[in-house]
Amino acid sequence: MKVGGHVTSHAGIALFLFGTKQTDDGVIPADGMEREFEVARSQQLAVIPIGSTGGTAKTLSDRVIAEPDKYIWELGADGQALIERLAQPLENLSELVDPIMNVIHELQGGNVE
Repeated sequence: MKVGGHVTSHAGIALFLFGTKQTDDGVIPADGMEREFEVARSQQLAVIPIGSTGGTAKTLSDRVIAEPDKYIWELGADGQALIERLAQPLENLSELVDPIMNVIHELQGGNVE
């Protein structure tokens, strides 16, 4: 976590994708991602969970969608809809590129197309 905290302290946005790990019992949620999410918020980063990738990212996405004013206030009135779009199941992960870029553009003060 020391390295992660150091790296995120220089970023403005933290993207959260997937969040699973392989154990002897199979694939399970990655609890470390929950901690990194909290670190990112404590460093006042914009947190963007990509729920469509599943795992802990989906759990975080559900939390953010339920309380947008607490977690994604930086995205304004459209924030909840932007994160909901990133939570939709997809057949091809490349379909995430444009929605992710729209969120980043919004965070940079632009208008979402």
